[in-house]
Amino acid sequence: MEETVRGKFQRSVRKLIRMGRRDSFLGFEDQPIITFTRHRYDAVKDVFVKDEVKAMLETKTLKVALEGATRELYRIKIMTKFRGCDNYVAKRYKSHVQAADEMYFTDCKMQMIAKKMADDFNKLKPPHRIDFLETFVLEMTTEQGMRQLFTAEKFVQGDYQKHSSNSGFVQEVHHRMTPHAFSHFSYVHSKGKLMIVDIQGVGDLWTDPQIHAVDDEQGFGVGNLGLAGMAKFFRTYHYNPLCEWIGLVPFQQSPFDLPPTIDWEEVCDRVKEDDRAKICRRRMTGNSATWQRRRILSDLSSQNCKLGQETRGIEDERDKEIWGR
Repeated sequence: MEETVRGKFQRSVRKLIRMGRRDSFLGFEDQPIITFTRHRYDAVKDVFVKDEVKAMLETKTLKVALEGATRELYRIKIMTKFRGCDNYVAKRYKSHVQAADEMYFTDCKMQMIAKKMADDFNKLKPPHRIDFLETFVLEMTTEQGMRQLFTAEKFVQGDYQKHSSNSGFVQEVHHRMTPHAFSHFSYVHSKGKLMIVDIQGVGDLWTDPQIHAVDDEQGFGVGNLGLAGMAKFFRTYHYNPLCEWIGLVPFQQSPFDLPPTIDWEEVCDRVKEDDRAKICRRRMTGNSATWQRRRILSDLSSQNCKLGQETRGIEDERDKEIWGR
């Protein structure tokens, strides 16, 4: 069986070479093949399902520019039935964290809930569609008979950016509208029960979110600050034209808690040409998109969304001003 799996791995590498693509995960030829138990979370049914996968796990950690203070990363190749093998990143808590096994399942659950929320956000037809990487928990038994867990997700190349944190931090240097509009949307869409923050990733493909929840403050790990975390977000976040465009209204705050204003016209001037092209394409289908946004917004909380006349007032001129950053 081991030779069959290893042969599948070698065939996938040869296929990449024939296609002219270079596999960034090389040097796995001598790594042992390990059988993992994979735990995947179903956000609709709220259950974990498990199966078995075979993978090659690199023994040394992966050095990245934004390595976290609490977790270390490993390269791993996971075998699949149809595509040979895929490149993943396995994450394990560092020894000084003394993480309980439940923390791995909590991290997986939060990211899959955020992924489902991103699907609902995309139904509003924003200029930039967003997504969270699908993640799962890998369980193995070490040579000493100990249980070892990892969270794993697809390896993504590109410039990694951190847009916000769970304690009110908002990226000001490379400020974008979409990540913060999504956090605001998650609060509205859940009727104030939860908020997804700590947005980070490559482009509009994100990972490692944190959820603040009101009803279950112990359900999403130590990073769940509940109402206090939501208040910290609204104190530092900037209500932007994209929030207005998808129908969100400003969160009522004390004048002393309002964040500094941003010149959104200056932000729009820095937009890339591909963003301008997206807006041009949106203008061609503006009527149907506006109707769909109005229909979806009618299902949200009336206290937090612009409905009726304000939603019907979306015009093409507004689309020209918003570049969807």
